[in-house]
Amino acid sequence: MTELVVLGSGPGDLDAVSLGTLRELQSLDVLIVRTMRHPSMPSLVEKAIEAGVYVVSCDPLYELHSDFGILYREIARLIETFVTEVSRRVLVLSAFENVAGHLPDLLKLEKIGYLTPGSPMVLERTVELLLSRFGEQIRLVPALSFADVAFSVLKLDPFEKSLRLMDANELISSSNHIQGNVLVSQVWNTGLAYQVFDALISNDHVPRVAYLYHLGLSDQIVRDIEISDLIELEFDHLTSLYIEGFQGSTIAVFSELINVVARLRRECPWDQKQTHSTLGKHLIEESYEVLEAITQYQAALTDVESGDSAQEQIDGTLQQLGDEVAGELGDLLVQVLFHSEIASESGIFDLFFVVNGIKEKLIRRHPHVFEGLVVEGIGEVLSNWEEIKRQEKVITEPAQGVPIDLPALLYGAKIVRKADAFGYRTPSRSELLNEIDSIVASLKISPNLLGSLIFTAVKLSKLDSIDLEAELKAIARAFSATYADDTK
Repeated sequence: MTELVVLGSGPGDLDAVSLGTLRELQSLDVLIVRTMRHPSMPSLVEKAIEAGVYVVSCDPLYELHSDFGILYREIARLIETFVTEVSRRVLVLSAFENVAGHLPDLLKLEKIGYLTPGSPMVLERTVELLLSRFGEQIRLVPALSFADVAFSVLKLDPFEKSLRLMDANELISSSNHIQGNVLVSQVWNTGLAYQVFDALISNDHVPRVAYLYHLGLSDQIVRDIEISDLIELEFDHLTSLYIEGFQGSTIAVFSELINVVARLRRECPWDQKQTHSTLGKHLIEESYEVLEAITQYQAALTDVESGDSAQEQIDGTLQQLGDEVAGELGDLLVQVLFHSEIASESGIFDLFFVVNGIKEKLIRRHPHVFEGLVVEGIGEVLSNWEEIKRQEKVITEPAQGVPIDLPALLYGAKIVRKADAFGYRTPSRSELLNEIDSIVASLKISPNLLGSLIFTAVKLSKLDSIDLEAELKAIARAFSATYADDTK
């Protein structure tokens, strides 16, 4: 079986390349180089050629693919072609025009090397792809990375002061999900650097930022910077930024909120006395306040679409109502945190159990998203959802699992919808209208049939995809407004 050996060129100078890498490099049949654009790469490739190793460079692929995701998959596919020996007709992209000879017989390849900049296991997406494909067939040779040099120049012990490694594009797209110390690689140009700063200063707390240029090379620069310095600095693929104490992300604020709730539970007399039962009414109240805020916000959006108001007035109203929705959602979130904190005191469950549980449930109940299941339309999505729920729990009737304290219209609508999984067929529109006519005719002698009339209307609303709860509320509000006008 052909062996795949993954090597690293080190962070910069040839002096930083390990003896193990140099030894492995000269014992290969083929060496595939991710890119020659790295300080030590030309010297390493020259040593491989001198030892009779056939060299292939992936640099031409960079010209073909501007999307790095596609590029890395293509590089992994090229390497896979060599390793699996599936074809003798391989696209060879050589870094040197003077490479002599021809491609060795693929059936006789015993040892293929893949050389990456830096360390194979530090921010190397191509290696991740190869590991997922070959697993134990890959042998990784340890190498020094730019991060190791950064730890030295910053006098930073990553065990004592933990940090996260990520490239610039990743930070820009996910800054809302990180906190603490971050080492950002591949800040290719000034534009990327400005985007990184924009992500950092979108909040009140601006962390320390260190500029790390050409680490491990003779022209190395390490200095703290501010956004005003960016215009004067040079950036390329060997430039990094170190961010210390980033606290402006959602995850950081969420962590602080958890600590606030825990402290209130410990130190506030009122919060100390609360139980799941006493907080229950507050949970319901907060939920309804969220719905009320959302209703008002949606009404304002309708006004925007109609164009009845001035743009300045619309923007101000929307912002105010949007802020109210956010505030009410925050109040509801606190209820979840308090229930989790109370439960953790007795060891029943905690916030991790709550968050991890809903994460796993969402993944499990959306196989069309996470497992590649093909579905046709929303109806099939909902049908699958109910079937998965039935498999998770032993449910013997539609009403099982539907909270009895729900408003009656919502309660009825949920049971009608869940009944589909038990073989219920919603009657046709004409059948339901005939049923309504029959009930109305009987109301003169049987007033108690009013509930049956409403439940039939619930079934009709399902067929017509009408939110009966919302419709009834809108009619009641219109009735109220009309009554108010009549009394002026």
